[in-house]
Amino acid sequence: AEFLGGVTGIFHLERFLMPGMQQTAAAEGEVERLRFFNDSVAYEFVYSSKLNAVVHFIHYRDGRKHREIMRSEFKQIGGMQRAGKTVYRDYFEDREITVLVGKEEVNPELAEGAFEVLLPDGT
Repeated sequence: AEFLGGVTGIFHLERFLMPGMQQTAAAEGEVERLRFFNDSVAYEFVYSSKLNAVVHFIHYRDGRKHREIMRSEFKQIGGMQRAGKTVYRDYFEDREITVLVGKEEVNPELAEGAFEVLLPDGT
């Protein structure tokens, strides 16, 4: 949910809000922050009201940054702000993934059988 949300910009908040978690929200200028947390885990979403998009996501575990997603280089595509660059960092596994989007289309026309699955005989 974290990586997919970072790349698409669509974070399903109910996937992060576990039973017993508390919530806080704050706004400062064009930036709004939403945090879900309990004794061991916290998720923070940073939203830009100017861009109408999540620009930063941080996952804390046991008081330390576990994962972080930074979204930038936004472009207007299909009436939505879309990130041209997404950087995903996993501090516990010491890795970083950068996703660069060169071309993106929203709701392109697809052939009728574009998602047809053909199974070989006997399967």
